[in-house]
Amino acid sequence: MKKSKKALSLLLASLGSLSLFATSVVAAACDNTNKKLEEPKKEDPKKEEPKKDEPKKEDPKKDEPKKEDPKKEDPKQNPKDEPKEEPKKSPEERLLELNILKKEIAKKQVELEKTIKSDISKELATKILSEVKEELKKAEDALKEIESKSYLKTLKDGFNKLISSLKELEKKVESILKEKRLLELNDLKKEIAKKQKEFEKTLDDNSSDKEKAKKTLNEIKEELKKAEDALKEIGDKFYFKSLKDGFNELVTELKKLEEKAIEASK
Repeated sequence: MKKSKKALSLLLASLGSLSLFATSVVAAACDNTNKKLEEPKKEDPKKEEPKKDEPKKEDPKKDEPKKEDPKKEDPKQNPKDEPKEEPKKSPEERLLELNILKKEIAKKQVELEKTIKSDISKELATKILSEVKEELKKAEDALKEIESKSYLKTLKDGFNKLISSLKELEKKVESILKEKRLLELNDLKKEIAKKQKEFEKTLDDNSSDKEKAKKTLNEIKEELKKAEDALKEIGDKFYFKSLKDGFNELVTELKKLEEKAIEASK
């Protein structure tokens, strides 16, 4: 019994020591914790970040691609507008068409021949010449086609005759127009020669009148230009040859008068 009490006493003493030790440990731990809490936190100095340059605001309109106007379709490139190829005609059909054309040109040729007369006006002769050339081209184009196709051979002689007749008609009208131009140039030569005589008289009668001399000088230059232009047109054309010497003389005399008028106007 004594041993039991002693053992119990030892046990209680051990437990008491253990409890005291635990209490002291806990107290120390708490004390350390409080110290840590009380210590102020060291703040690291914040590094000032360099200010980044803000990117310039770009005008959004600059970055936007330009809107291109929708290109209008070229009507020539539009397949819808392309002329449809005409169906190929049979040799018989083309032969018939060219035969009709030959008759039409022959009819026109007769009409033009009837219109041409020696007393025809220059305007009408010019119009007829244009029509003759037009019909001649039709005939020559047809002949080219005929010569390239054997099945059109029967029309060859007819178109050849037409072309020969139209060329003769063309020469006839051109000859009429040349004659009319020859008459016009001859009349012009007479008019300039008449003016030349007037200039000579004016300069002789008013040798001391400078203003009159200046006016006459301008008129002389005008007539001189007409004579020189006519001479250029005449050139080496044989059908104008009879006028060449006359205009050369006029140009020479007018140049002399021009010098005389210049001196008188000073």
